[in-house]
Amino acid sequence: GQELARALATLRAAKVLSYGKPAPEEGMDKPQLRVEAQPRPGSVASKGRTLLVGNPVGPEPTADLYARRTDVDATFSVPRIVLDALAPQPTAAVKPQP
Repeated sequence: GQELARALATLRAAKVLSYGKPAPEEGMDKPQLRVEAQPRPGSVASKGRTLLVGNPVGPEPTADLYARRTDVDATFSVPRIVLDALAPQPTAAVKPQP
């Protein structure tokens, strides 16, 4: 809840990589993460936003990731930590008691 909200509120693109349609190597056809945010009722924002996080920008394990907002015709890079902060964490399996 609050951790996700904080991660979204502080998310900033590292840099703009390209303008126009996404290139195939960016991985936007099958993004690793899709985050949809809807404005609160009564908010000045009139519509929601969708963030797509695609492939790594480089081969390094800590490489930034390609990212796009569906309402902006540009590709950005975001730090890999964004994926860790926004991706759903698996819940621990609960074993039934005998």
